[in-house]
Amino acid sequence: MIRFLGMQPGEIKTIKETPVYLEVDKHGKLWKKFRSENYNYDFRISDGLFNRWGKTTETKDDPEMSPFGPEILDLEITDICNGVDGKLCQYCYKSNTPNGKNMSFETFKAIIEKVNYNCQLTQVAFGLGSTASENPDLWAMCDYLRENHIVPNGTIAQLDDYHAKMIASRFGGCAVSYHGSFDILADTVQKLTDQRDSKLAQVNIHFMIAEETYDEALELFDIVKSDDRFRHLNAIVLLGLKQCGRAKSGFTKLSDAKFENIVKTAFAKRVGLGFDSCQANKFSLVVTKMENVALDAILQMVEPCEGSCFSAYANVDGVYYHCSFMEQSGKLKGFDLRAGNFKDYWDGRIGDVQEWRQRLRESNRSCPEYDV
Repeated sequence: MIRFLGMQPGEIKTIKETPVYLEVDKHGKLWKKFRSENYNYDFRISDGLFNRWGKTTETKDDPEMSPFGPEILDLEITDICNGVDGKLCQYCYKSNTPNGKNMSFETFKAIIEKVNYNCQLTQVAFGLGSTASENPDLWAMCDYLRENHIVPNGTIAQLDDYHAKMIASRFGGCAVSYHGSFDILADTVQKLTDQRDSKLAQVNIHFMIAEETYDEALELFDIVKSDDRFRHLNAIVLLGLKQCGRAKSGFTKLSDAKFENIVKTAFAKRVGLGFDSCQANKFSLVVTKMENVALDAILQMVEPCEGSCFSAYANVDGVYYHCSFMEQSGKLKGFDLRAGNFKDYWDGRIGDVQEWRQRLRESNRSCPEYDV
């Protein structure tokens, strides 16, 4: 009999008198579930499967935001980065270098406690350096999240065997960023997917698309289908260019025609494909024009910009912004999570979150700041 926290299949365990409870299904999978009148979700902790709805799953009354706090927190726990083989990424939107700083474990716990005030967080996506070796408290942070039924995720670029094993034993998902070397990318993906005793539900590739990287993206589609090191890869996640940080110069937004060709090529080659939410509406427009695709199922999985609606971001200093790119825009003061009442901020009683959500509504939840 499979058990979690002393629970048997079908048993329910509530969490701290909140609308959240844990349940083990008949297959032995652990779920975190949120129930209220107009906002509900089911989150399967083992693999990240997530469903959200309003009053019922049958009616089209999906909530525009979570009134109980963010579901996902993007949290930068270091701004130290040594790049790949010592070479810094040319399009790092944070302009990170080896001369940065780490978030302490104590600050990390304080931020989680403030943001997770209804025990509603499902995942924390770590802002890491390239090798996962930058912040020595990373593993304690992962363990703390797991103890609180929150799944840690993160993005790296180059791993040794030790850090690959540590990530695979703690993360629910990991993305490997491409930075100019297909071999380093393939070796790193393989180190993660070859872990047998692993919590990793999926390993993805992160690839920034621009006019200057378009040919490499198409080449990557062929490589992942032919190189055995990618045999357990989940998907290639294409990230839209945001012209901030080091990407302010040297890179050009990909044309709509090339964007459409990338989507169609990936589908034709049966490459697992994903996009950041910044490009969700663009992707939807392309896929609705395609034939022989499971359109309804695809669109069901598309989530446009969710910053300060369902997700939150804080930098290494514990300062909150609507997303990591809005921090770089220089147009916001930010909200210090260490000093302020985050619940009041999220509820719109203080700060600028209501104005931001209005901007998102007016732009159909496409980025109101960057031309992605």
